[in-house]
Amino acid sequence: MRRRNRLHTVGALDGLSTADLLLLDQVGPETVTEIVGYLRCLGTGTATRVTARDDKPTVADLPSHLIRVPISSLALDRWTVQLLDTWGCHTLGDLLGCDLARVLSPARVARLSELVAVLRTIPLEKLAEMSWGTEPADAGVPALSAELLRSIASAKTLDQEVEALCASLGDRNRNLVLARLRYRSDERVTFEELGNRNGITRERVRQIVNLHLARLAESGLRLPIGSRVVREIDLAGGIASAEALVERLSAEEVLTDRLSVNPLRELSAIGLVPKIRWDSETGVWVGLKGRAAWIETGQLSDVRRRLKGKARDDLRRVGAVKESALEDLSPFDVGHASTLVAPRGTSLRRVLGYLVPEPSPNSSLVRQARKVLAVTTPLSIVELHSGLLRNPRLGPLPPRDLVEIVLKQHPAFEVAGGRARLRGKPPRTEILSKSERALVELLEEHDGVILFRDMVDGMKRRGFSQPTTSMLTRSPILTRVATAVYALRGRHVPNQLLSARLNV
Repeated sequence: MRRRNRLHTVGALDGLSTADLLLLDQVGPETVTEIVGYLRCLGTGTATRVTARDDKPTVADLPSHLIRVPISSLALDRWTVQLLDTWGCHTLGDLLGCDLARVLSPARVARLSELVAVLRTIPLEKLAEMSWGTEPADAGVPALSAELLRSIASAKTLDQEVEALCASLGDRNRNLVLARLRYRSDERVTFEELGNRNGITRERVRQIVNLHLARLAESGLRLPIGSRVVREIDLAGGIASAEALVERLSAEEVLTDRLSVNPLRELSAIGLVPKIRWDSETGVWVGLKGRAAWIETGQLSDVRRRLKGKARDDLRRVGAVKESALEDLSPFDVGHASTLVAPRGTSLRRVLGYLVPEPSPNSSLVRQARKVLAVTTPLSIVELHSGLLRNPRLGPLPPRDLVEIVLKQHPAFEVAGGRARLRGKPPRTEILSKSERALVELLEEHDGVILFRDMVDGMKRRGFSQPTTSMLTRSPILTRVATAVYALRGRHVPNQLLSARLNV
């Protein structure tokens, strides 16, 4: 080193700053630190010039809460921290008034100046929210770059805050990390899927994601908005559904939708927000308060069992569950409770203070409604609902209002003015069974009204037994107008015709 740089005596160092020393061949920060230490031991004036600093630093331009922040806690490389320590700068307050260019390279001076400038723009209250100190006076500075600190401090929603965590990354690596954090579905994308999309191996994806998350975990950062969402869960009793969180924070637009809460799982795992967990059995977020009150005591599982038992009994008995009954049994809102108690493959709709199962487009309710309307159309919703109640295979029938809603949403029906009809004119052979078509033909031959014994005789001539005919009398396409007298539903039966049938 001495020969290459033509330094043969201590006097050759006269007038050189530590920044000048770093420009020499084969000289690094450790070598500069050793040189300064030796010169101090020798007590030479050269050491004083190399380590010269202003004896009267000015701290008026730095907020008081930053003066005592240790330089070692900032996101600086260890050589910069070591050189500043040799210079005698241990806190941010020691930097002001110093000629940093005499000890640091221009690039290091620029990075340090940018970091200090960003810290000066962050208020003490915001800085306290970004650290784990219990009091604002104890607020530390997360060991993050200036770009990350600026982005996190300016975030207004949880989505923006999560995106700010990757502000210092390139486009590819940012997309990889965000895909693992801010996934927009109930299932998180795998490392292998991300690798296939970007043309790299899943192991490389895992390295990129885990390295960045580890740096965030070691930075001492606490996300302000994420921590606030967790506090809202504790204020709600320790447990809350994603929908309830969005509703509580919707006024301030902190959360945009229920999927925007998903990153809390990973953020809690790496220590950026207080501890929180997702209970997949009940579909709720559980904070520390809720874990002690609901999980460890087993009450959450008991509540779920009671809700499902109550819903199962009520649906079997009356075909609907009263909303107030669910509210009395659980700490959840009615909307979330309905998702827990809904039978598999169905959803519950809120109608007139009740939760009723919404039939699927191919449900037996829809099929029976098509049979009725294939015989008589249009038909009032009241008459149609009355006919559907006759079919025991449908079980407990939903309220008439829900039946009307289901038919309106189905493409096969037209509903207007309280009356329903089938779209187009589908042939009866596509809707009615063979026995039902024979029964309709028999009734139409008798002007739509027939005695039961005539019905049995007519169906026997068509090849159907009496038990089959008896079963068809409960079909929704029929209505009983008098004892042992049946008519097609929705058809007007004159009194003269009815009297004629009764007097036969």
